[in-house]
Amino acid sequence: MTTKTELEKTTSWGRRIGGISEESAAFFYNEFGWKAYNDAQKWAKKNNGYLASAHGILEQRVQESLDGPSWNSWLTPDYEEDIGLDAEGRFGKSGEVVLLAIQGGGIMLSSPKRLQEAYKKRTPQGEPSLRQEEISQALAGMLPNGQQIKVYTLQSLSKEDPEQLPRTYAIVAPARTLQETPSGLVAVGKLPKSGLFVMRAGHPTTAEDYDRALQRAGISEYGNEHDISFKEADGENPSWRLLTIHGHYSGLEVNRIVPVPNTECDINDARFVVVVRQGRAGGSLPKGPVLEVNKR
Repeated sequence: MTTKTELEKTTSWGRRIGGISEESAAFFYNEFGWKAYNDAQKWAKKNNGYLASAHGILEQRVQESLDGPSWNSWLTPDYEEDIGLDAEGRFGKSGEVVLLAIQGGGIMLSSPKRLQEAYKKRTPQGEPSLRQEEISQALAGMLPNGQQIKVYTLQSLSKEDPEQLPRTYAIVAPARTLQETPSGLVAVGKLPKSGLFVMRAGHPTTAEDYDRALQRAGISEYGNEHDISFKEADGENPSWRLLTIHGHYSGLEVNRIVPVPNTECDINDARFVVVVRQGRAGGSLPKGPVLEVNKR
């Protein structure tokens, strides 16, 4: 059986200069998350593009009205949340449970093969597919694919210029404080006060800008959710999750960020965004065809 990844639509993306966007974006959807990721990565590499992180998607939304393309679809960012131990005490007490938010990649998202293996190992009981040594390596600034990344605390991140951040970086915080964050609807105006939302937004300034964009649009509440496995995680069995970012679409107000936990044995739908410079991919992005992917 062959499942095809749909290249759903293409649109302008990024900052407009003289009314013209410098970049374009394509949306890759597959009912099997790892296959969508596989094809998006292949296409990005071929066309010198990159997958949009949660930080990048929220930055894009700040620039658009609610009828813009980044709002009118649910999206899977190139972003991962991992919970494990800071075994070496790099960012606090040795053995402290921490949340590691990786923008523009991850441990599971270090390669399509790694994500595929993780999906295949999942069970209804949430069989661990993330190892503590991988958490420790990531805290030291190294992903499984050999990529070196910067790791920020929320405090050190606030001192960085959001426009100068690398495409791939991580943010670490004690899990206990974030686990106390209420899961569900948050009053717009208070989102920037949530450490968990700031980590997902990628920078305090982005969280503030997004909050203001929601206020301008007349949205009073926004979902910033986590799941029971996040709430109860003790770090002894490292856990991971991807996110789904919802928005205004099909006339529905489904404004929320929802985790996709590793306790779900079903392989969830995924829709990744690939961003390329204008003029790449033969001068323009292809319109509407489906892409063959590997057999299951």
